[in-house]
Amino acid sequence: MTVLAWRLYNAVGVNVDRDRALKLWEQAAQKGNRRAMTRLGMPRSHEELATWEYSIQQDHLKQASSKGDTLALIGLGWSYLGQGAKNKSSALASWTTAATQNSVLGMMVLSLSYKEGMLTDTDPAKSEYWAEHAIAVANGPKVVLEIEDYYAVGFIYANAVGVAPNPSKAYAW
Repeated sequence: MTVLAWRLYNAVGVNVDRDRALKLWEQAAQKGNRRAMTRLGMPRSHEELATWEYSIQQDHLKQASSKGDTLALIGLGWSYLGQGAKNKSSALASWTTAATQNSVLGMMVLSLSYKEGMLTDTDPAKSEYWAEHAIAVANGPKVVLEIEDYYAVGFIYANAVGVAPNPSKAYAW
């Protein structure tokens, strides 16, 4: 149901039908599907972000993260960051939780945060630690990677986040 909703929302192999996609995600979320909760909690476009209802979206993300969805934790961190300086500690806590649960994307976001000083002072050592850990987890045995994880490792190499830039490795990921 969530795959069909995603395809309808993004017009992948079908005609776009965003209203139907949202209804499918809502039905799946009511049945306890954590990825549907995450999709309802994440803005799906820049236009939608401009009118984002933080409290409603965060409820979806909190429900999904309580069920172990690390992508929801990352989205929750971004939503806290979007609310301004008062929620930087909550954003950092969400991203750290995702990273410590072996989310490659969570580790990349945390590494970038330490590199750029998004939530705290810059800390090259922490940036390097989380980037190297993300790469090690992604290359580890018996790991099932989400599409977001491939992007995260490629981003790390392409943008020299905690590691030396390596365009060929970025492309490979």
